[in-house]
Amino acid sequence: MRKSPLKKSSLRRICMVSSVMLSSVVLLSGCFKQWTMEEVESWYEKHPETFTEYMEFAREKAGAGKIERAESLYAEAISMTDAEFGPDDIRIATAASELGELQEKQGHYNEAEKSFRRAYDVQKKHLSPNNKDFVKTKKELAAVLVKLYKKDEADYILTGRKPIVVRPVETSTGDDGQPRRKRPRANIKLD
Repeated sequence: MRKSPLKKSSLRRICMVSSVMLSSVVLLSGCFKQWTMEEVESWYEKHPETFTEYMEFAREKAGAGKIERAESLYAEAISMTDAEFGPDDIRIATAASELGELQEKQGHYNEAEKSFRRAYDVQKKHLSPNNKDFVKTKKELAAVLVKLYKKDEADYILTGRKPIVVRPVETSTGDDGQPRRKRPRANIKLD
């Protein structure tokens, strides 16, 4: 019988090392992920710091079809401006109006109404009624309100006049067969 050139202890070491290597390969295989191009691009994307940069990036993302990212950039621009300059800063109206346009295009009319209303409220404080931006915002808000079946409110936004509410008048026929108005009854309690 021939003796094997490997000793028992060496054989154990080899088995141990190979099992450690095999287990590390199995563990590491779960760490490697196939990244999408969008995820890789986000690593190198510049992060905006000013209102203008936020707006430029949001417009760029909207143009590229990345609507969710554009919406978040508009929302960040609004919250940053609100925190730094207050809720009535005119820049908020710009961002809110553009955000509303995106939301309306997607069919999110309730969110678009909130955005356009925010823009409308801010512009109403700062701009004249005939300012082209204010008129555009009023028309956009009115269009969304019509889509939400709020036509009276849309008319009020556009014209500034409250709608006339017509209430039916109760009538009855008198002894002579002619219609007569019923008089409102007084709510008098007799004890």
